[in-house]
Amino acid sequence: MPDFGQVWASDGYGAGLVHRYSTSGDFLGIAPASQDGALRCPHAMVQDGGRVILADRENDRLVNLDPEGQLIGTFADRLRRPSCLAFRDETLVVGELSTSVALLDSDGRLMGALRGRRRGRAGPTP
Repeated sequence: MPDFGQVWASDGYGAGLVHRYSTSGDFLGIAPASQDGALRCPHAMVQDGGRVILADRENDRLVNLDPEGQLIGTFADRLRRPSCLAFRDETLVVGELSTSVALLDSDGRLMGALRGRRRGRAGPTP
């Protein structure tokens, strides 16, 4: 991950960095977006065209990175500790650590969510 002729690995529980490797296993460096401490517990990532969407879990957001690992900007915020990402057609499905799932459109807007039990209630929220 991603398909830029590189393999990326997030080190969310260690140094909070995103490491980049060639497909032959040579270390290419650290994604610049993670070097200044701007990412707190980087987790899952998915490729979307010419960018990578990365779960920045402890900042409750998703960020866009370019193929060199530079931060392009925030894709979505006000999430609940996003931890895993997957596309279903054009919808980005975000598994959150708070027993919830957020559904985002291609611009990072919340389309809906399934939230875990809270105060005896459960079910979908708009």
